[in-house]
Amino acid sequence: MNNIIYVTGYGRSGNTFLQLALEKMYNQVIVSDHNHNSLYFVNRLGSQIVMPIRNPLDSVASFYTFQTYNKINTTLDKCLNHYIEYFTQVNKHKDKLCLLDFEEMTKNLEYVKNKIKNKYSLESNKNIDLKQIETDMASNYPMFFYNRSKAKPTERTKQEILTLSNYLEALDVWNNLYR
Repeated sequence: MNNIIYVTGYGRSGNTFLQLALEKMYNQVIVSDHNHNSLYFVNRLGSQIVMPIRNPLDSVASFYTFQTYNKINTTLDKCLNHYIEYFTQVNKHKDKLCLLDFEEMTKNLEYVKNKIKNKYSLESNKNIDLKQIETDMASNYPMFFYNRSKAKPTERTKQEILTLSNYLEALDVWNNLYR
């Protein structure tokens, strides 16, 4: 059994949450630091890769808000295009990856354990508390929680994303992950 799990996914899709949860779930497994580059996971195909996936509206809104809050020059259109490019690559290799739905993953760690067990035959008998993961995130990664109310995506941001010409393409790419 390989004892390394790689966590990789589009930014603001629960990568840090997943990494912390996996570190607590598996004693004998090294959880590699996560990365948001699609070439990163392609170069590691054949390894145990766990990837959270989040719907394009929430993911892009969160990614864009985080980028602009941190004064990184970007646009909603660029973020949405990046999402499409990223998950177009993921779709080509999805059978070799353990894909985890963001909404389910952040509410139910048994779901995470079962998906990893079914894909990679890795067992975890530990019961992990979701609140503990959130506490660990706040203490280990304060930049994700600092002044969070100002860095929270607005409904206006989401409405703008819905008007972008390539939003339906992003939805299609996301839906293909589940087929």
